[in-house]
Amino acid sequence: ITPKRAIGMSPFQVVYGVEAQLPVTVELPALHLMKAIEDTSFSDALDKRIMYLHKLNEERLEVADRISAHQQK
Repeated sequence: ITPKRAIGMSPFQVVYGVEAQLPVTVELPALHLMKAIEDTSFSDALDKRIMYLHKLNEERLEVADRISAHQQK
């Protein structure tokens, strides 16, 4: 999925916060993520999730600013 010039990232990335990946590229990292989850306590995982959601919200606000700036041109 190609990034859009006005927003600086792909629409998929705006919605989900990560680049889209083909199933082939997801398979191996998924095993790595499962191992990381096993080694993480619930509170650590919750903190990471909250930080991720804050980052995603900031990126969406940046995209909204880019769209506004692009529309004013």
